[in-house]
Amino acid sequence: MLQRIIGVLRLDINTFEEIEHDEGATTQAAIIITVIAVLQAIGGYFGAGSAAAVFEQFGTEIEGAGAFLEAAASISPIGAAIQSFIGLYISWVLWSGLTFLIGTRLFAGKATMGEMLRVIGFAMVPQVLGIIPCLGFIGWIYSLVTGFIGIRQGLDLDNGKTAATVGISLLVAIIVNACVLGPLFAAVL
Repeated sequence: MLQRIIGVLRLDINTFEEIEHDEGATTQAAIIITVIAVLQAIGGYFGAGSAAAVFEQFGTEIEGAGAFLEAAASISPIGAAIQSFIGLYISWVLWSGLTFLIGTRLFAGKATMGEMLRVIGFAMVPQVLGIIPCLGFIGWIYSLVTGFIGIRQGLDLDNGKTAATVGISLLVAIIVNACVLGPLFAAVL
């Protein structure tokens, strides 16, 4: 599994092909997602605590940031940890499902849902940087790059169709997150 992680981080096409075709790699992908989810939950916990501390220190004195800081401070560290943990699993399944449906139905890609779960699970490895709140965005961007390669190899599409699949799936995921998951987490946590 470590060799596959290294291959993904190196953007090695052969590694993605190997992951795609190895049904046993689904369990490995789930393990990767679990490790990242735990690390992101830790980052979410401490990130929420940091936001609360900044708000307590500066309040609305920071021009234009008062409302943002107040909203960030209102999230409990435990709520942020739970949201980070569960959110990563939802992201994994949602992104896999959307890319599978869009790639196979709109662009005639060839894949199974299991193949997409595997390649995207491994492609999310860079999100391990989410434990460090300011590096989480870099991990997310790197995951887009590894995800692009994983989706291209998993669906056997050209770069243009892969870009369209990624773009459409991200747009739908953002809408689902904003309209469904965000309010759901806000109501529960």
